[in-house]
Amino acid sequence: FISYEWVRVIAYYLLMIVSVGGYVALSVSTSYIDWTGLFSFENENAFIAELSINIVKCCFFLASPALLFGFVGHLIWSPARRVKVPSLEESVATSDLRARLFFRIVTRGKNPDLVRDNVVKATTVLRKTCLPEWQWKVEVATDNPLDLDEMNDSQVYELLTPSDYVCPKGGKYKARALHHAVMISTAREEDWVIHLDEESSFDVETVKYIYAHCAKEETSVLRGQKEWGNIGQGVIKYGCHEHPPNYLTTLADSIRVADDFGKFRVQYEVHEPLIGMHGSFVVCQTAVEAAVGFDHGISGSITEDAYFALVARAMGVKFSWIDAFLYEQSPFNIMDFIRQRSRWFGGLVLVCLSSAIPLKQRVVLCFMTLSWAVVPLVTLASVTNYLIGTSWSATTPAYTIATSVLAGISCWGYVLGFFWTFSPKQGWIRYVLLLYAQLIL
Repeated sequence: FISYEWVRVIAYYLLMIVSVGGYVALSVSTSYIDWTGLFSFENENAFIAELSINIVKCCFFLASPALLFGFVGHLIWSPARRVKVPSLEESVATSDLRARLFFRIVTRGKNPDLVRDNVVKATTVLRKTCLPEWQWKVEVATDNPLDLDEMNDSQVYELLTPSDYVCPKGGKYKARALHHAVMISTAREEDWVIHLDEESSFDVETVKYIYAHCAKEETSVLRGQKEWGNIGQGVIKYGCHEHPPNYLTTLADSIRVADDFGKFRVQYEVHEPLIGMHGSFVVCQTAVEAAVGFDHGISGSITEDAYFALVARAMGVKFSWIDAFLYEQSPFNIMDFIRQRSRWFGGLVLVCLSSAIPLKQRVVLCFMTLSWAVVPLVTLASVTNYLIGTSWSATTPAYTIATSVLAGISCWGYVLGFFWTFSPKQGWIRYVLLLYAQLIL
């Protein structure tokens, strides 16, 4: 007898084999343009041209560190097999968690209706749980007033950042609001903050895993096993709505879901923020936030999440995996998507170059950021590899297989993210069309 969970695990690995293996088979059987037939190798210029093409093709291997890093996580920790934690009722009855949970939404306050809707969703979910109301609050850290007191909900607090507030070390943007929120929040040192973006949503299952993490870490701290509880983070899923605002950006974000199951799962299983962390679905003790702070100048203001994570680790804080989901939306349009990625890349470069963070905490992030920087070269190599055949690549099976495996792993990441994002419950025709579009992308 095989349990349903093991059926899911077997199906997961079969899908992995089909995705990677199918891509390799397709690549190996692809017909190339015969480069050798276009030029005579008796001509010196033709030889130099072919050599240049082969060098470009080899640039494809620049993507291997990032791809293999994530694939290790996919191989070892199947997302089809969830980490078991007690039910929320059992955890509340047995853990005696003394800390409170502060679900903190951070926003510029430019979309008040969206923020209000998500505040209502958050309080509704939390009231469905067995948590007593003294043990949770919903905070909204905002740059612009939202008048949330009009909701007449004693569980909701608005943390307004004054327009004239200046961080002592020059922190800006979201880091400025986060730093100010730490100072004015009613959260005590032993309490936990769950960071959310303005479009973030969660369910009772998410709360169950968050509570289990906080209870476990509080116990370790009280027993003197560590000074601070581990920072926890899980998977962020995008476009899990019947009609996402933009299907193209949602499909592009499928790889981010795969990264959570891969790269981020690996680093959290070894309790290290090797490549930083996300800015939402961060479960962090207030004592850690007060000690680390978010005011780290301009270097810590663009990707404040990664900067905070590396500084926290340098101070001795460890990290843990929370096997639960947070739900968000992808950028509404292509330009927002491009600006988002550009901002992240620029921010990560600043983090990598910051001498305030020990080099040993930055080194893996530096390699991963470098891998991102050479994506245009990898793309050029990929196109060249599949359009132009050379005598060297045609007579070197190991090269063909190696590049095909790496390309298959990349394809697998998007397939994995797709299957954990979209559901056929909204219609099989829609589901199949979206899968086809995902494979094309």
